[in-house]
Amino acid sequence: MKKAAFITLVLYCYLIDITTAQAQKEVVYRNFTTEQERTFMSTFSLQYASKLAASHYVAQLLRWEDSLQTHHKYTTGLQLNSTLLQFSKKQKLTQFFAIIHWRMSRNLSGLNQLEQAAAACYQALQHAPTLLLKSKIYNSLGVIQYKLGDLEKAKRYYLQSYRLKKRLKVAPKTLVVSLNNTGTSYLELNRFDSAVYYFKEAVAISKKHTLGPGVEIPLYNNLAQSYNQQGQYEEAYLYLTACLAYFPPEESQIPPNEWKVYT
Repeated sequence: MKKAAFITLVLYCYLIDITTAQAQKEVVYRNFTTEQERTFMSTFSLQYASKLAASHYVAQLLRWEDSLQTHHKYTTGLQLNSTLLQFSKKQKLTQFFAIIHWRMSRNLSGLNQLEQAAAACYQALQHAPTLLLKSKIYNSLGVIQYKLGDLEKAKRYYLQSYRLKKRLKVAPKTLVVSLNNTGTSYLELNRFDSAVYYFKEAVAISKKHTLGPGVEIPLYNNLAQSYNQQGQYEEAYLYLTACLAYFPPEESQIPPNEWKVYT
């Protein structure tokens, strides 16, 4: 008798979970547009109800959210992350709090809701379980503050990201991103010597690891702008011609007068 009552209670709780999950699913489902996305989300309620697979389930949907970021579907990604955060709190999956908040900040930044994006980053920092994730969050905060026009804060966060990445010996291209972003902040603050220092550090790493023109052209362009702003036109010309060397003769032209920040 007791066994039957227990099984009934388990089934009842399971059905409640499915009903709750279905309601959550509908909120997210409406924002998906392609048939592929809708087919994927059709399994949402059953997986949501499975507490044994909760951690695996959140990780699976976070991978799906990566593709939304790639295709700039920020509204859908934000809704999905909001739902995942609710679910993670319910299941006490604290290991996912930081990365979900960080991904929400990227969605919000993509939607130009920059103050909310910064707030989400600060939440992420409170829960970040690794220095590597913290370095990524600091870079995102730098990008957000750069967009908000607070260059001093942007520079500070970029430097924090760079120092952590250097300490962790991350992939060279990842380190170049932080060096470039730090240099760009100094460039806009008219601190040209510091800008040149960080850009050259980035170029040295790129050369050492053969990262190629996709990385080096923006760096050379940024160096050219740094020297141009100081009136050192010969050095600026040298770096502009270094940019042009990567292009076929028929495509060679002076790069636009702008610098690039990596997100």
